[in-house]
Amino acid sequence: MARAVALPGRGTRPSAKAESKATAGLERYRATPAGTDAGAKKASSGVVGTTKVTHPERIIDSSTGLTKIDLVRYYESIANWMVPHLKGRACSLLRGPSGIDGQLFFQKHLDRLRIPGIKALDPALFPGHEALLEVPSAAAIAAAAQMNVIEFHTWNSQVRNIDKPDRIVFDLDPGEGVSWQRVQEGAALTRSLLQQLGLEAWLKTSGGKGLHIIVPIAQPVPLLLSALGPRLLRLAGEVADGTLLWMTGPKTVANHVAPRINKAAADVGRDAPQIVAALPIAVTNDVEAAKQDAAKTLEIYGGLPSYRAMLDAEGAAGPGDVAPEVRR
Repeated sequence: MARAVALPGRGTRPSAKAESKATAGLERYRATPAGTDAGAKKASSGVVGTTKVTHPERIIDSSTGLTKIDLVRYYESIANWMVPHLKGRACSLLRGPSGIDGQLFFQKHLDRLRIPGIKALDPALFPGHEALLEVPSAAAIAAAAQMNVIEFHTWNSQVRNIDKPDRIVFDLDPGEGVSWQRVQEGAALTRSLLQQLGLEAWLKTSGGKGLHIIVPIAQPVPLLLSALGPRLLRLAGEVADGTLLWMTGPKTVANHVAPRINKAAADVGRDAPQIVAALPIAVTNDVEAAKQDAAKTLEIYGGLPSYRAMLDAEGAAGPGDVAPEVRR
């Protein structure tokens, strides 16, 4: 899933997903009676609540005709529901001064821009960087919208415990041609699987085209280091909770990974760490076709030195050769 990353104060074009989110909720708002009533006032009034809106008539989405004041009114109308999800968390702001058809960029620090109500957090929370932002109130949300903020992206940890996430987000994003009914079925299936694991989940309709499933975390999340080489495996054994492997076969785990990481942990008096193996899975009634697809899709790994060494240890020519077959 593509995501945009921006350095502080610099613009980076977000993904198509981010752009789709930018006006989806706003279009739904304008389709409601409440949205229509607000829209009837149009841009003749440049004030929303206590927020003065500059250039209220500016078109921010040429495909729908939505204006800047529509955006501010929308966020002002739902601000009280948003605040509990924003308050106490660092937040990155997706801004579009020229609308969603222009340059979009993430702002993670105040820099020289001051938005009323937005709080600069303690710089010690993120050493080596400028202070992170918090949007703690309805007034701050409206003021941010006035400054062309289209989306609010919060951290999954709270400020009071910044290094320990307190929730996991499963972001269900439909591909081209996937119906809304399938998205709903996917959300229901995901919730069912989570419940089988003893995890409660809640639905948020904060996705542009998809759905977000939120799982609160009561315990600290284990730190797993992606490690294959001897040095990183030693580091994982000495300081992390274990290693997270990708497409690594059983011979490699038994003869290369486990001995090194377990010895590193034992040398510093730690218990044997976790070894988590992540693998691509396909449910199919045509095994050979699935293996061929896997070989083609994952071909790049066969040319990377670290993965090439792991494949050689398995006696495999390519990624498709290490795909096991499980029949039921």
